[in-house]
Amino acid sequence: MVAIFALLILAALGWWWTGPSSDELVVYPATCANDRPILPLSLVVRRSQSNEKGFEKYDADRANCEIRPLNPSVYKINETRGEVYYKSLDQVQRLVDCAIFSRTEWTCSYPDGSAKVVIIDGLRAIHADEVSGPGGVHFSLRRWQWWAVKLYWGTDRPSGAWLIPEQHEYY
Repeated sequence: MVAIFALLILAALGWWWTGPSSDELVVYPATCANDRPILPLSLVVRRSQSNEKGFEKYDADRANCEIRPLNPSVYKINETRGEVYYKSLDQVQRLVDCAIFSRTEWTCSYPDGSAKVVIIDGLRAIHADEVSGPGGVHFSLRRWQWWAVKLYWGTDRPSGAWLIPEQHEYY
C-alpha cells in the first residue's frame, strides 16, 4: 500500500515537473522588481568595457535581483505543420514563419512582424534590441524556479542567482 502511494506521488510530481503535454510549452517569465537587468552572459560581456567588469556585473545582477514572477505563456506547437499558437488576451493567436526543431527549440515571428519569439532550451531567448525597449527586460525561469518564487513572493521578495537559469541570446 505504501509503495503504491509513493508511486502515485512520484507520477504526479513527474507530470508537474514536465508540464501538461508533449505538444505544449509553458514559458515562465519574470522580471526584477528592483530593475536589475538579467541578461545572457555574452550580452553583458559585450556591453561592458572589459570582460572582468562584465562578469562582475553579471554576477551582481543575478545575485541581487528581487524576482517578480509574471503570468506564464502557453505555446501550442504543431511540429508536423510547422505552426505555433499562443493565447493572448483570451484569443488564440498564430505565430508565423516558424522553424521548429523540437518542443523546446524553435523560432517564430508575430504576425504583425513586430518581433520574433525564439525559444532555446525551453526558455525565451533575449535579443540585444529588446534590452533598450520599453517595459524592462523579462527573463525566463524554469518551472520549479517560477513556482518557488511564486510561493515565496507572498512572504518576501526572493532573490539569488540559484533561482535564475542561464539566459540565452539570439541574433
